[in-house]
Amino acid sequence: MVQAALVVLLVALTCELIQYVGYSYFVSQCYKLYKLAIQKSSVVELRKYKKEIIELKTKLRQTSSQDEFAKWARIRRKLDAATSKYDKLATDLAYDKTGFEVKMSIGSRVVLYGARILVVLWYRYEPMFYLPQGWFSPITFVFSYPAAPTGSVSVLFWFLICQRVVHRILISLQLVQSSFTNSQNSTLEQENLAEPKKID
Repeated sequence: MVQAALVVLLVALTCELIQYVGYSYFVSQCYKLYKLAIQKSSVVELRKYKKEIIELKTKLRQTSSQDEFAKWARIRRKLDAATSKYDKLATDLAYDKTGFEVKMSIGSRVVLYGARILVVLWYRYEPMFYLPQGWFSPITFVFSYPAAPTGSVSVLFWFLICQRVVHRILISLQLVQSSFTNSQNSTLEQENLAEPKKID
């Protein structure tokens, strides 16, 4: 019974946290992890090409196209080849990023909504906990809706409570953070106004 209530609480907490930070932020963070784990060699190669292009451009600027034409042409060919490779790899990585973000965005929504539905269906007959006898006697059946024993709190009701409480806590934390940031900014502005201006 306690284990089921904790599982529901964790699912509600995870869903609310991801909705709070936003799916786009969540997906971008997942892509960063994917890039570190899977595409590390491609990213290193891209950086190598970028460094090479910068070095070749510097050499090309330092070489006179009229006085040292053969050297200038050799550097130019290397620069064109490196730029071509860099552009191809950057395009491939951009396509991979777009594909990953689309799949991850859809997948995360399906998983989160699916987890909610699965948890409610899995524990629909199991009481999360029992209410004290006589506290809500006329409306006890509401808390046990749809299929939990009468006098108990159902998974659906418990999930809604958890979701609402977590949402309120996150909003409260956001308000506290924004008021703290605003007070810091106003303190800095007051300090700047209090400083005497130097006249040259």
